[in-house]
Amino acid sequence: MADYFTGEDGERVAFVPVRPDWTDNQGLLGFYNLITQRYEPTELLKLLLRASEDPENPYFLILDEMNLARVEHYFSGFLSCLESGTPVLLHDQPEELPFSDGEREYLIPPRLEIPPNLYITGTVNVDETTYMFSPKVLDRAFTLEFDSVEARAYLDLEKASSEEGFRLREGFALLPREQAAASHVSSLPEEYRELLASLEGELEPYRLHFCYRVINEISLYLKNAREWVGEDPSVLDAAFDLCLLHKVLPKLHGNRGGAGGASGPPALLLLRPQPSRRPRLHLRGVPRGAASPSPLRGEGDASPLPPHCRQGLSHVDRPAQAGIRELCGVRDEDHQEGQRAGTEGPSTP
Repeated sequence: MADYFTGEDGERVAFVPVRPDWTDNQGLLGFYNLITQRYEPTELLKLLLRASEDPENPYFLILDEMNLARVEHYFSGFLSCLESGTPVLLHDQPEELPFSDGEREYLIPPRLEIPPNLYITGTVNVDETTYMFSPKVLDRAFTLEFDSVEARAYLDLEKASSEEGFRLREGFALLPREQAAASHVSSLPEEYRELLASLEGELEPYRLHFCYRVINEISLYLKNAREWVGEDPSVLDAAFDLCLLHKVLPKLHGNRGGAGGASGPPALLLLRPQPSRRPRLHLRGVPRGAASPSPLRGEGDASPLPPHCRQGLSHVDRPAQAGIRELCGVRDEDHQEGQRAGTEGPSTP
């Protein structure tokens, strides 16, 4: 995406590998060296300065393996500034500090606002060497999982499948960028407002409910989908489905306590297909040991869930697949039998 919008202009992109020993933002923004009386900048800081001087063009920061260190430690300054709009503190000198990298002259101010034309993306791998994200980080980002591999198409053994999806209209531009706000909620169709309110209420007993920020960002997402993809109802259905996958489902992970615990019934997310034009969303508690509906089919329905929902449940199931099946009252033999019968169950590692 960065290459597409910048035309491979390296001056507008910074690729920053995250180090596991980062505990503050010095690895991102540099620091003032008291010995040399100079500021030691980083590639990111230089990108921020260039973006501030060129507000008409988008700039991109790519954090590679961003969860090798705790994001809440080294990225906390950015999170606060993105939320409040306050500038980042760089140094406490009274004047701007000059710096030259041999190609360009820079003036480093004591404080620097994060420019609105900067887009931040991070790559993530989840294994024993990385850290999970806290809800405060997930609330401020859209989480996309790329887990589909078409090996046969890549090896030229068959043609790649052509799935219909979002197709942006010609003329799409990243700038000017809107900040998600409460004003966008009023443009959200009533049925989606009802769904969001219902979902938030069902998640609240498990302390997994979302905040006003998420509602604002989902509203802005749907507004942009109508403007840049199309007014067709199926576009809004797909956009709302993606919002749940990117903003809500990533928070449904953890141990038994986080999934309902012994004090309450475990939560099972079901999207029940209805005769109407869109699936209705239900969050039902399933008593432990009781016969439960298939975790990937609507209760009493034979229709499979939409593709995004199956992908989302697979994402939720990944941290502890066997444990979540137990919480939902699904026995391993029932799960295996369902797979043999042709149902699409959660993937097993």
